[in-house]
Amino acid sequence: SSRLVPNLTLFLIMGLSAMLVIQNLRAPRDESNKVRVISRAELLSLLKHGVIFGLALAMHALGWSPLDGLMLLLGSLWVLGERRPWLLLLMPTGLVFLAWLVFYRLLGSTLG
Repeated sequence: SSRLVPNLTLFLIMGLSAMLVIQNLRAPRDESNKVRVISRAELLSLLKHGVIFGLALAMHALGWSPLDGLMLLLGSLWVLGERRPWLLLLMPTGLVFLAWLVFYRLLGSTLG
């Protein structure tokens, strides 16, 4: 199957990541080693990205195809710290317009 290699890779990466987290949590802490490999800020960022991705998936399930892509792009840019309004407006709009131009106009696809 064409899904075999990506699925195996996904589970391998998840397993190695889980091993790293467990190893980090079980490591003894002393005064010289106060910094953890995974910080609270990184876990909070993971949670924020998960919420953005979940909202985009919900919008996709409701059939709001252009809006789910915009949610994913805008939300990710905002969570990563981008605060310039012109960039937040122009980058996702340009990417969605470019995808529309390529798939609908040049290739004649309906994507649906």
